[in-house]
Amino acid sequence: MSDPQALGERYRRLRRQVAVGDLDRVAANYHGGRLRWLVPVLGADTYRELGRRLEEGDHGWVERTVSAADPARGRNRPPPSGRRIRRRRPSAGLPGPWWQRLNWPVVLVVVLSLVALAAVLSRCAGGGDDDGDAAPADDASVVEAAGKNDDLSTFTSLLEDAGLASTLGEGGPYTVFAPSNAAFAELGTATLDALRADPAGLSQLLSGHVIEGSYALASFDGGGTTSLAGTPLDIQVDGDTVTVGGAVVLRGDIEADNGTVHVLGAVLIDADQSAAGDHVVYFDSGSSTVGPEGQEVIEAAAEQIRATRSSGTVTITGYTDGVGNPTTNEALAERRAAAVRDALVAAVGDTTVTFSIGPGGVDTSGDPAASRRAVIELP
Repeated sequence: MSDPQALGERYRRLRRQVAVGDLDRVAANYHGGRLRWLVPVLGADTYRELGRRLEEGDHGWVERTVSAADPARGRNRPPPSGRRIRRRRPSAGLPGPWWQRLNWPVVLVVVLSLVALAAVLSRCAGGGDDDGDAAPADDASVVEAAGKNDDLSTFTSLLEDAGLASTLGEGGPYTVFAPSNAAFAELGTATLDALRADPAGLSQLLSGHVIEGSYALASFDGGGTTSLAGTPLDIQVDGDTVTVGGAVVLRGDIEADNGTVHVLGAVLIDADQSAAGDHVVYFDSGSSTVGPEGQEVIEAAAEQIRATRSSGTVTITGYTDGVGNPTTNEALAERRAAAVRDALVAAVGDTTVTFSIGPGGVDTSGDPAASRRAVIELP
């Protein structure tokens, strides 16, 4: 082992193996103990570091270390193993570790292309149909999606009152044209109370705001359709503005798992629907003056007439209680009807509707306070 000629031959063989990048063979000789002749040349610490660098495939470090280990020059240690030396690429034409032989710019382009392709395939697998259906969102029904919108709290509350929340909460898909809170407020408190008191009529009214199928706002191009209530809905598009039954869509495409919700600026009330019920104006005892609450009822009736473009005759019937002189009571009932008629004519404005006063009079069938009223019956 101490023969300088034999030692020199081993060193030259080792350098050839390192020069051609055959680190696997060098590592095998190292672990087989056939390189222990390097210990006196490198020192024990550097010899152990050589084993670790061979495992890592650090060709540059190994090549520098072996080059510095010429037995003919005696012990010649490489730089301390704790310092990282910038690796040198293997000489052209000589194989190195596999990661050094890769063309990394090309690899990066391939990886990015595969990611983009996966995104396209994912959208194709989960995209909507050609009819413009909106995509579903995080397992929320149309009722729950509407409930998350603060401006639709009245609508969702009325759905509960009408018994429609469970119906629209499953099945479908549905497209819901939900009037905003402000739109319902336009009907007035008395009208909303009357709607809630008539669940069947309320259900009919709200069903008139729902159609089958899930449609994004961009899919509408004008035309008519039919609601779940069987009533016709006219949908028109003018630039970026979409109207449904004459009501403007304030916000579109609230996506749900079983459909889509669009927010309307008005309540859709069909002239043939009984859901809205009669509009009732109440009076103080002995008075035919329309108060603030009564004016709200009249405004709601006027809004309904304008929204539905009603034609025909609106009948206003006045009543009073049975207290007092019958002749005076009948006259008071007629004055109440006339007061409501005049206020309604002013609120409606130009219209094809005519107004008449129906036969009223004294009503002793219930609470006297409830008898002091005028009823507006729409055509």
